[in-house]
Amino acid sequence: MNFLKALTPQPFRKILLFLILIEVLSFLGYFFPAVNVICFWLAVVLALWATLNSLENGFYLILLELINGVNGYYFHLSFNGVDVSLRIALFLIVIGVWLHRFIFKNRFKTEIFRSQLVKPLSVFAVFILWGFVRGLIHGHSFDNIFFDFNNWLYFALIFVFFDVVRREKVIHNILHILAASLANLGIKTMFLFYVFSHGYKILAGPLYNWMRPWRLGEITALPQGIFRVFIQSQIYCLIGLFLFLIIWLLLRKKDVSRIDGLLIFIVLFVAVLLVSFSRSFWLAAILVFLVLLIFLKFFEKNKWKEVGFVCLAMLLLAVIAISFLTLLLNAPLLDRPLNYLAALGSRTDDSGSAILSRKEQFLPLMKEIMTNPIVGSGFGATITYRSFDPRAIEKYQGIYTTYAFEWGYLDMWLKFGLAGLLAYLYFIFSVLKRGWQATRKNNREAKFLIIGLGLGLLAILVINIFTPYLNHPLGIGYLILCAAIFDCFYRRWDIDIK
Repeated sequence: MNFLKALTPQPFRKILLFLILIEVLSFLGYFFPAVNVICFWLAVVLALWATLNSLENGFYLILLELINGVNGYYFHLSFNGVDVSLRIALFLIVIGVWLHRFIFKNRFKTEIFRSQLVKPLSVFAVFILWGFVRGLIHGHSFDNIFFDFNNWLYFALIFVFFDVVRREKVIHNILHILAASLANLGIKTMFLFYVFSHGYKILAGPLYNWMRPWRLGEITALPQGIFRVFIQSQIYCLIGLFLFLIIWLLLRKKDVSRIDGLLIFIVLFVAVLLVSFSRSFWLAAILVFLVLLIFLKFFEKNKWKEVGFVCLAMLLLAVIAISFLTLLLNAPLLDRPLNYLAALGSRTDDSGSAILSRKEQFLPLMKEIMTNPIVGSGFGATITYRSFDPRAIEKYQGIYTTYAFEWGYLDMWLKFGLAGLLAYLYFIFSVLKRGWQATRKNNREAKFLIIGLGLGLLAILVINIFTPYLNHPLGIGYLILCAAIFDCFYRRWDIDIK
């Protein structure tokens, strides 16, 4: 498998321009509702037509929306107070077309049934259904049960992913989509960081009014006059960081002409992670980078000199990213110079509202877990705790009741019980194991691609401790994508193996 084929500029540019157009139309759709409605229905019609022509097309649309759409509300419709997002519409279209083919064309055959991953997946699926039934038995609010359960339905797309990801061409297209989507996320993050930190109210106000209610990101002022730009989809920039880093390590002695482009991407990803000011992202980046070094030293048998070179290179790239952000903050020159490093102090202490809220949430959550530690309390289970989030203080005087928690693994323990949590972790372990097995059956380029994707999955596992992603389409989508790609390499379908 040749990475260079997947990094050609032409499809990358087309996809990036398409994504920028979608961002602009979504922005206009907030201020002109007719634009939102027209774009929603146009997207639905085109997606249905494209998916009916080829299930592969629907798969690509799902990936584009997943990585860029954050919570799925680029475009949406409201019916009786209920928002139907573009993500839900695409999900129903692609699943509907797949079901039709599964029943009438494939005669109840699908590739995942032939994979060894079907066993751990089936066990976990039982616990997902159990969580729904358990919630009903406990008499939780049906609205809470439904919206708590809703995200887990995204797992149904694993059937589509396994049936589509069977050829080298598809994996190349996935890399095209990933690269263009990450460039879009990077450009958007830097643009927002620049606009808000420079106080351009003519743009900042409308952008904030668009992003906040449509759940496209969070913009938060820091004491130093610098703004935090956090977009949940930035987790894919962390994944991209390790994937592109591993590609760079693979190609740096083979094709020097491609190195510059890869390094620009890596610097951009580091800059995005710095601007996110997400401590969960930073912790995951550090820990997974250590795993990468262990892999290079003990599995790739690199000399300590090579490992040290990688550390120095990453440090240099981080310095370049910080210098770029400082330059961005001060271009054009401001009356008061801004320094990115000066803002770090507000994110390194333990007095922030997010950390305080997590601390207040922990003991009530553990207490509720212990009422049903093995079988769980089901979807929709709630706790009440003191929140230091300014919005919770304003609306609820700080006393907040919710069924959604920041502690990702504790959330699942509460809903599924310890047995369900272990079943989920076993499925994830099985996916990683299948990837590791696949590295031994393929060439060096395929091996490094698998390792890069696997490092991204490890990053999500770390982040999920403090910020829930494995119960959200952003994390679930990446997990099932890794499962499909790893299984494809393991079974070596139509893949160029040299």
